[in-house]
Order: sequence, then structure tokens, then C-alpha cells
Amino acid sequence: MPTLPTSVAESMQGLRLAAEQAARMLKARPALLVLAGITWGIQLVSEYDTAFAFVTTLMKLVFSAAFFGVVAEIAAARGSGITWKLVGSSIRSLTIGTVVITTAYTLPVLIGAPFLNLALGSRLEGIRWSLVVLVGITVVPSIAAIWSLAYWRSSLVEAVLDGIQLMKGRWAVALAAGIAYQAAALAGQLLRMFLLASLGISAGLALAGLIMLAWVLLEAVFRVTLLYWLFDDVPRPFELETAA
Repeated sequence: MPTLPTSVAESMQGLRLAAEQAARMLKARPALLVLAGITWGIQLVSEYDTAFAFVTTLMKLVFSAAFFGVVAEIAAARGSGITWKLVGSSIRSLTIGTVVITTAYTLPVLIGAPFLNLALGSRLEGIRWSLVVLVGITVVPSIAAIWSLAYWRSSLVEAVLDGIQLMKGRWAVALAAGIAYQAAALAGQLLRMFLLASLGISAGLALAGLIMLAWVLLEAVFRVTLLYWLFDDVPRPFELETAA
């Protein structure tokens, strides 16, 4: 059988090890899973009733900044756990930055989509796989940039550039991981919405809630995995546990 190129094989191996390290960290810090549950679980409310979408989107942005900030402080040994002070300072220092970074990476896709429509003679917005690919390629670089902002405490410009520079030698795996993540996100959302629409309130919410819990865990592990995969100077989880 043909073998994978060394860079891809090494990237896959590094990604797997990083995922194991992320799982150890989250297992050792259950409070992080609670924070992750608030951050990404709130989405279920807007899926049940779209009238809450604006509020849940804002809450997701705020608590996402808190998650990045708290994990970064713990990983860098600048903090030992979740405190209200740490959550508050993370929200204040990272919320605007996460919005700017996400916008910086998605804006080229939004601007370029009409030109692709003209070139291909079709509207990509109506094709789900195209949205998965176009958005998916921005996922890992944008999260890497946010980690640079939170972990390295980079400036916004430096963080945006780091999101590109950290992909060096990892582009193939990073883009594939982002597309797979985006596909899973869309599939999970469609499944939850189907359950909520087709079943009764109690049964629909119960099943959709279970799926959301699994998704919350995946969200948390995915983001922390990228921190350990892309940033070589992050202490390993077992070192943090031993120090504690």
C-alpha cells in the first residue's frame, strides 16, 4: 500500500496525541466541561425557538471567549482553575478579539463567494457541501489565531498572522480537520432540528439534548486539541496534574 507523505503522517500522529492530551486536561478539570456546556449547549435553545437566536449567539461569543481565556491561563500555568475573576477578565480581554479574528477569516469567503458563483454559474449558498468546504477551511486557522491571542497574548494583527503561520507543514491535515468539523456541525444541527420538529417537546428535547451534550464534548476537545497540536510550548496535561 502507498504510504502517506511524511509531513501528513506526522501531522496526523501529532493530532492524535494532541487529542489524547486534550482529553486528559478536560478530564482533570471538569469545570472546563461545565463552561463548555454553557458555551455551546446554549445553541439548543435557539434551535428549539429561533426567537432566542440573537441572545444565544451573543452568549456563545461571550462564553467562548471565557473558555479560551480560562484554558489558556491553565495551560500556561498562569492560573490553577476557573474563578469568576478569570472568567470575567477573559470575557473582557478576548470577546472583541475573537469576533475580529473570526470575521477576518470568514470575510474573504463571503466576499469571494459571488465571484465563485459567476465562475461556476451556480449559487454556492444553496449547496450545503460547498458551505461546509468554504467555511471549513477557515475553522482551524481562525481557532489557532484565537489561541495565539489567548495563550501567547499576541496583538490582534499578530494573532491573525499566527493563524496562517502556524499552519506551515500542517495545511493538508488542518484543512481536512476543519471541513470534517464543519460537516459534523451541520449534520448535528440538522439532526437536532429534525428531532425537535418531528417528536413531541419532551422526547424531542431529550434526544436533541443528548446529541448536544456529545457535541459540546467534541467542541471542547477539538479546540483544546488544536492548542496542544499547534503550540509546542504548552505544558503536557500530566505535568499540570502532577503540579496540582
